[in-house]
Amino acid sequence: MAININIPIEDAVTDGSLNPVTSNAVFDALAALPSTSGLVPYTGATQDVDLGEFELKSGQVEFDQTPTGTAGVAVMRWNDTDGTVDLGLKGGKVTLQVGQEQVLRVVNKTATNVNLLESNYQAVRVTGAQGQRLKVDLALATNDLLSAETIGLVTETINNNREGFITTSGLVRGINTTGSLQSETWADGDVLYLSPTTAGNVTKVKPTAPNHLVIVGYVVSAHITQGTIFVKVDNGYELEELHNVLITSVADNNLLQYDSATSLWKNESLSTAGIQPTLVSATNIKTVNGNSLLGSGDLVISSGGGSGIFGIPNASGVYTYYATLTLAMAAAVSGNTIEMFADVTETAAVTVTLKNGVNINGNGHTYTLNNSGLTHALTVAVTVVTSCNILNLNVIRTGSTGSIYDNSCLILGTNGSGTINCSGSTFRNSGSGCGILFNTNSIHEINYAVAYSTSTYGAFGIFTSYGAKLNNSIGYGTSGGTGIRCHNGGDIQNCTGVSDSGYGIFGGSGNQCNSVGISTSGSGFYVAANAYNCVGRSVSGVGFEGSSAINVVGCVGVSVSGIGISVNISLLHSCTGISSSSRGFQLLGASKAYNITSKSTSSYSVFANAATIEIHNSNIICDWNNAGGIGISSNTTILPSIILNSTFLLANATAPYLFNGPTAQAVSTRGNTYKGGAAYSVLITQAIVATEDTQGNIFL
Repeated sequence: MAININIPIEDAVTDGSLNPVTSNAVFDALAALPSTSGLVPYTGATQDVDLGEFELKSGQVEFDQTPTGTAGVAVMRWNDTDGTVDLGLKGGKVTLQVGQEQVLRVVNKTATNVNLLESNYQAVRVTGAQGQRLKVDLALATNDLLSAETIGLVTETINNNREGFITTSGLVRGINTTGSLQSETWADGDVLYLSPTTAGNVTKVKPTAPNHLVIVGYVVSAHITQGTIFVKVDNGYELEELHNVLITSVADNNLLQYDSATSLWKNESLSTAGIQPTLVSATNIKTVNGNSLLGSGDLVISSGGGSGIFGIPNASGVYTYYATLTLAMAAAVSGNTIEMFADVTETAAVTVTLKNGVNINGNGHTYTLNNSGLTHALTVAVTVVTSCNILNLNVIRTGSTGSIYDNSCLILGTNGSGTINCSGSTFRNSGSGCGILFNTNSIHEINYAVAYSTSTYGAFGIFTSYGAKLNNSIGYGTSGGTGIRCHNGGDIQNCTGVSDSGYGIFGGSGNQCNSVGISTSGSGFYVAANAYNCVGRSVSGVGFEGSSAINVVGCVGVSVSGIGISVNISLLHSCTGISSSSRGFQLLGASKAYNITSKSTSSYSVFANAATIEIHNSNIICDWNNAGGIGISSNTTILPSIILNSTFLLANATAPYLFNGPTAQAVSTRGNTYKGGAAYSVLITQAIVATEDTQGNIFL
């Protein structure tokens, strides 16, 4: 409102100053002002402002951020918790957080005429429209009809055939979101899906096909009364709903095939897709050497009038097939590989002679010779060179009752030579013979073999001869048989021999390196020439045994109730002997030991009974806390004549470091260290005599 006030002023000036107004014009002008009664105060209002039916226009509206009034229908006020303006909606049960959620007023038209409850926050789907409102019913994730139109969650109770609000996006608050209503346990952040079992329910258990996957929302706060769910409906898709998939007239056994002309994936029958659904002999399949691939049972493949499951491929990969391994070997030439395609059992007295350069690949199958005669399963001819590979083949010899030198799985001919690699292959003899037998003077080299003798005849897993070589192989023997026996020599390297009551490894006059022999009641390892870095282990026998050995270096012998290492007339370097209830070492004859470690826990540490024995730079340990826990004992005979620079560690203060029999003996001892035990037995004297010359030099 604009107010104009005209106030006259006398302008006659007599002395340079303004004369005062003397009329009543000012008062008349002020009296003309309109009354302020009924005008709206612009600040500091003390009561509600009612504009009636008139609108309020403004460039912007600012809400008081700490309102104290009462929320209600059609009331808009600041919500500082959510950082937006609240708007009370029709009915007074729903408040809209402006800009943060979307709600929709719908009509409850459930097919079962049930009320939609706010406390159950039921999921609803659109079923049509009525009275300019969408109609809704309970949603269920069992099929597309009941789930595809899922729109939101009930956010206030809506009685049947009545209108009310649902939330299509945003928060539903003040409800039980612990999962107890669904017999589940919910936590903050859980994804909620439309239930495939109860109409209107939501679940945290992800539905699987054929049920439909519809994400309804997420648990914002899991609470029994003040829980919150964020609603964001995301309906899964049927395959045919994808924009680049065209599905028409679906039928069983259809497949999805890409059509580049239309850039679409389409369902096609097998025949339309170029796949023959039914195989018909001589029509849409090939035969193999005239034999159809159709039908059940074994496939019989013929060649030259015979039948068999052994094949030799040519350079083009085309196979020629043979009925027996004998026929295949006869046809093979150097460079060929005989392939085996099924297990085979021969019952006749059949021996297959290997050829130089002809390999066998068993492909994991088993070749069995079951015959009571003296026939070997595989053999190498005498006095010839035969090198080949026997791969992935299991050879079994069974049924024989001859000597241990007959009926082997594999025998290598007298005076023969060559290298045979047996990677992935096993040789198992359950008859009377060996797994692998090297005949007299066979100097073949065998690599990567695993051989068993599992009969009661006491045969050997692997039996080698003088000059032969055995590498990276394992031999098993039972009933007193030896795991690996180097008869009259033969070198072994990186091998393991195992026996129940015989030798784990029996090394003749050859060389044994980096190998392990294990026996239950026999000796774990025996050496008669050279052994380097080998291990022998036994439960009740000797762990490591040697006789007339030239060099035993870096070896270990372990036994539970037997001797750790026992040698006769042998030379030892840097070896260790350990026993739980017997001696760590037993030194016999003219043996010499350098840098050995001997340990026993319930007997004397070392037994040595000859004056020709020498012990140098060694560790003699006995943990037996008993007067019998002696360092070195000869029992009733004489001790080694020389014991130098060694350390004795005993557990009992009354146990002598050295003990001999009833005869007095002088022993050369020098540079030794003693701890924990007692002095020598009274019959032992120092054999070293020191003589000093006139210049102070001492001669021992």
